[in-house]
Amino acid sequence: MIRGPDEINERPDRSGCQAALSSELESHGTKRYREQLSARFAIHTDQAFGTSMPDVQKLAKTIGKDHELALLLWNTGWHEAKRWQRCWLIRSR
Repeated sequence: MIRGPDEINERPDRSGCQAALSSELESHGTKRYREQLSARFAIHTDQAFGTSMPDVQKLAKTIGKDHELALLLWNTGWHEAKRWQRCWLIRSR
């Protein structure tokens, strides 16, 4: 189950929030989906959790807009973290 904003956004330190989100993304990842990312989309899976886009979108929706957090996630290099950041950018337009 994806955690709500109260459980993640309460943290005053954004790096702690980034760690919680990375952990959340990783917990939704599967080996099967990670393999599909590689085979179907040529995504390097050494930096991918294997989390589906609908799960990434649900998580992004619960968090809302947070530019600082989006930048922290982008800088992690993880594929799903970058996708979360892109969801945030699309929603903020």
